[in-house]
Order: sequence, then structure tokens, then C-alpha cells
Amino acid sequence: MLMSDVPSLALDRCRVERALSATVEIVEAGPADRHFPDRVHETLGVCLKIGADHDVRADGRELRYPANSVCVRPPGCVWATPSTGQVGFLSLDIEASHLPDGGASGSMRFANPRQLPDLRRVVRLLRGSAAPLEKQSAVAELVGALLEAELLSSADVGRTPSPHAVTRARELLPA
Repeated sequence: MLMSDVPSLALDRCRVERALSATVEIVEAGPADRHFPDRVHETLGVCLKIGADHDVRADGRELRYPANSVCVRPPGCVWATPSTGQVGFLSLDIEASHLPDGGASGSMRFANPRQLPDLRRVVRLLRGSAAPLEKQSAVAELVGALLEAELLSSADVGRTPSPHAVTRARELLPA
């Protein structure tokens, strides 16, 4: 489920658009109090929240989404929030095609935005006229940073790439 599939109340006054052949969804919202009912997404969600902290429930746990932080929601995470308070956000929902072959897992986690690639820059790049490979590289860099910061895990991390993957990477380099 992408963010645009969430009931309209949650996305009222939000800018929703797709990038990279519709495999990445960008949702941008100014400050408002929103309510997100229980849901599960098949995408990797990375959300920069601008505003005060608020409660969120994820995979049966009660959590506090810190003020002005990034939330990382792995595919399969079941989450909801009764009220965000007056916050704005910039969110990316990244489909599985951009994740390691072994998938991505974990639980909802939060990070200081300075620990990760600048989401605003990634969104500007995705919205702009950059070449598809440059856009894919920015998304891959973001996913790699999430893995490195242990905000996300994958069965593929630390494994030697398959010969096919190495050959494919060599083919893409000249492009």
C-alpha cells in the first residue's frame, strides 16, 4: 500500500506524486493534525517530520515519534497514529524493486535527519530532470544509509554479490 492509498482524511492538503516510473511515491504536507488509521504497507517508508513529537503504534508497540526526526518504516510494518498534532512531513514510499534482493525488515525506528542523506535533496532530484540512473543512485544511497545506520536490515547485507549482480553492475556503469 502506498501513502496515496491511505484514506483521504490523512492526506488532506498533501501533495502526492510518483517518481522513478511510479516506484517511489513522494508525499509532502504542511502543518496539520492528521489521523492515520491502522494500516500495513508493502513499501519502505522514510518520513521526515517537521514539528513536535507524538504517539504512534507500530507492530503492537506504543512508540513516541520524536520531534523533527526521520521515521523509517520497513515493509510489512503495521502502524497507526490517532493524532500527529500540528506537524508537516516529507515522506518517501519506496517499492521493493529498490531494496536488496533479500528484502528489508526490522521495526519502526527513528533517526536524527543529520545521520542520513538529506531527504529534501533526494526529493528535489527525483522531481527534477536528472537522468534515471542518477535518481536510482540517490534512492540506493538512501537505502544503503538506512542499512548502515541499522535502521533497516536485510538478509543480503554482508553477502558477496552474485556473479550476475556484478556483471549487471559493470553493464550499468557506462550508462
